[in-house]
Amino acid sequence: MGIENLLEKAQSFEIPAKSPRLRIAIIGSGGAGNNTITRLNLMGLEIANTIAINTDSAHLLTVKAKKKILIGKQLTKGLGAGGDPQIGERAAEYSYDEIEEAIGHPHIAFIVAGMGGGTGTGSAPIIAEIAKKAGAITIAMVTKPLSVENGRSSKAKYGIRRLKEVVDTVIVLENDRLLEIVPRLPVDQAFMVMDTLVADVIKNLTEILIDTSMINIDFADFRRVMSEEGDATILYGESSITEPSLVVEDTFNNHFLDVNYTDANAALIHLTVGSKAPPLETINKVMEGLTQNMAPEANIIMGIKQNPEYDGKIKVLMVVTGIKNEIIPHVAGNGVTEPFLHYISR
Repeated sequence: MGIENLLEKAQSFEIPAKSPRLRIAIIGSGGAGNNTITRLNLMGLEIANTIAINTDSAHLLTVKAKKKILIGKQLTKGLGAGGDPQIGERAAEYSYDEIEEAIGHPHIAFIVAGMGGGTGTGSAPIIAEIAKKAGAITIAMVTKPLSVENGRSSKAKYGIRRLKEVVDTVIVLENDRLLEIVPRLPVDQAFMVMDTLVADVIKNLTEILIDTSMINIDFADFRRVMSEEGDATILYGESSITEPSLVVEDTFNNHFLDVNYTDANAALIHLTVGSKAPPLETINKVMEGLTQNMAPEANIIMGIKQNPEYDGKIKVLMVVTGIKNEIIPHVAGNGVTEPFLHYISR
């Protein structure tokens, strides 16, 4: 059979639709986690069960979610945890059965929270425990406070340590990066940038598993990557399809945890391309650049999705797991390129 016949057969082949049976729960705890849940619902994410959990009844009233739970009513009277993680933890324990019922039995559970306060820091590990007990792959996406917030930083370390004891993967994003990306924005808008990023990453990861793509990432692949021991981080990049090296450079510049992932064990790399599929050579160059410093035997899972909004461009969402190295200091200069600034301003 000649190459022309092979191409003709390939082009007439229909990609099967993905099964909609995958159950995904996204649980936001505390103020930051609730903000992410609201954003996800405003983005139109209908394929996941979104749950907002808080000790603050007033804030919970403003949240857009499929389910809302006011935890520890008899403990906090709906007035919040007062920045005390122990109160947040006890509130979740008091409402254990209610949280368990709301979560159900998902295949994947995202737990979203800001570390350093009371409700998110204290309750997130309990929520993760419940999701894990239900049989879910558990992924915590949490933000660390600014370095100058000394008291909150120590609480954040405690919360992250507790989460690592429970979940499959903890993805940590540092608010310090906002000082480099959007230092002159009003403080509420600056933190909104991080909320938007977290929501967008979760939406992308969810749609990767549910939607039909040019190259799919299935649940088994996702489970393997997310179950790697060690730390995890996210990188984002976007540039012209004609410059694969710039796509790689932009991705390396846009990281949200200063960690050296040389010799990391696994990565899930999702590429969004335009309506016209890019040449195989271009994809290969991008993938080679992104994975050049990872362990030789690293488990690399690639997915590709087409979206007309990215005609002429490639967007990268890269989740690196199994990181064993120490956190490294910031590189001089902000390292933030124009495509990323465009992304966060959407």
